Amino acid sequence: MSREGTIPDASVLWWDSSNFCIQCPFCEKLHHHQPDNLLLAGTTKVKTRHSFLETSGCLPRKFYRCVFPFGEDGGRVAYEIDKRLARFVTAFPSPERDYGLVDDLVSQFAKKASISSVKGSGSDEIAIDFPPTALNIKDYTFKRVAFGLPSIILRAPVANYPIPNEWKTIALLERGQPFPSIMAMSGWSHVETKARIGGDWTYDVMEIAKLVRHELAEDSARDRGEPGRFNASHAEKQLTAYFINRHVFLPQEKQHYIQEESLVVDIDNRLETILRNSTKVQELQKLEQTWKRLVHELRKLEGSWTRLIAELRRMDKKWERQALGLADAEIEARILQNKRTIQKLEADIKTVQTELWRVLVAPPEDMPELEKHAEVREFRKLQRELREIKKKLDSHQKLVDLSKYAPQVSLTSAAILISSPGAKVCLDCTSFVEKVNGYFGLSLEYHECTEK
Repeated sequence: MSREGTIPDASVLWWDSSNFCIQCPFCEKLHHHQPDNLLLAGTTKVKTRHSFLETSGCLPRKFYRCVFPFGEDGGRVAYEIDKRLARFVTAFPSPERDYGLVDDLVSQFAKKASISSVKGSGSDEIAIDFPPTALNIKDYTFKRVAFGLPSIILRAPVANYPIPNEWKTIALLERGQPFPSIMAMSGWSHVETKARIGGDWTYDVMEIAKLVRHELAEDSARDRGEPGRFNASHAEKQLTAYFINRHVFLPQEKQHYIQEESLVVDIDNRLETILRNSTKVQELQKLEQTWKRLVHELRKLEGSWTRLIAELRRMDKKWERQALGLADAEIEARILQNKRTIQKLEADIKTVQTELWRVLVAPPEDMPELEKHAEVREFRKLQRELREIKKKLDSHQKLVDLSKYAPQVSLTSAAILISSPGAKVCLDCTSFVEKVNGYFGLSLEYHECTEK
């Protein structure tokens, strides 16, 4: 094992309930570690420790220290929750917010950060060139421009946010480094861009308002049939919902979907009843099973032949290395035989692939006729419903599992900087954020920063 002072740090890029991903300090590739590395004495290392040793997967007898993006004392928090992918992700100061989707992209972002890879090289903590810092609100001022194309200019630091009309409000979520600034605009019809979240966060605001027992002020002229919708669309409220999505597990995200689980049982029973009583559905099921078996066998055959071709090609290279000990004629005979075998297998694979494609795009001829019967249509409808519910349950279960691995420290404070036409925060927003802070134990602050 390496000496303690020369063990490099490996930044954890993301982790979930089953594994975590680091960027290797030796080969710079991404390595994954499995569940047993997360579990310790019935709890998780991630809950109680911000770093621990792991064996390198690329070099024998090499170790690195896996460093999670938070401090043991709670003084450093640099991670978010990606609820769509059910994982925690390390924050990077980039406008891209979907970096959790592609590991290669995460790797590119990680390379942009200057990280001291050796413990003892100036600090006992991971050295990173964008440490979280407290936000200085006084440095931020907005100037509203009404002539020409309406826009709002952020004077310090300088930025320009075009708006469709002068009555729009914009807001910035500032969480300190290394988190990126997130911008929102009032309204619910605009789509998300790299620089701005979409108006669909309005509906998240309405759900959170119910949870914290805040009755959104109604505006009959602008609610468009949904009481409270206009006030829910305020930019500062949208960013509040965004913050909660990225840093807080809602109560329902920690619990099983009892209603949906009961619905699965109910649909299963209805499907079983239809299958038992309908000869048309029974006939359809038999055809489908035969079809699926054929597809499986064709794919299995294709895979085995592909593996055999790869093995024969490896043998070619092996024979070339052993050529010195064989006569020329014997070598040529072996290579020729091998090539003929490969050519035949490749032709067979093409035949199988053609048949496989035909089977996939053209199911048995009787199936389209069976699909026309009422009981078959009802059976198909229930199958689709069941698939959707199970997909929803599976996604939710991953989130429930993830909540059990939440670190003991999380980000609880942020500033939301606002520029509104009236240069003031509305009373409904003030009341909303107070209730949100009280319910979730947060310290979110609204600051109107428009120049007077």
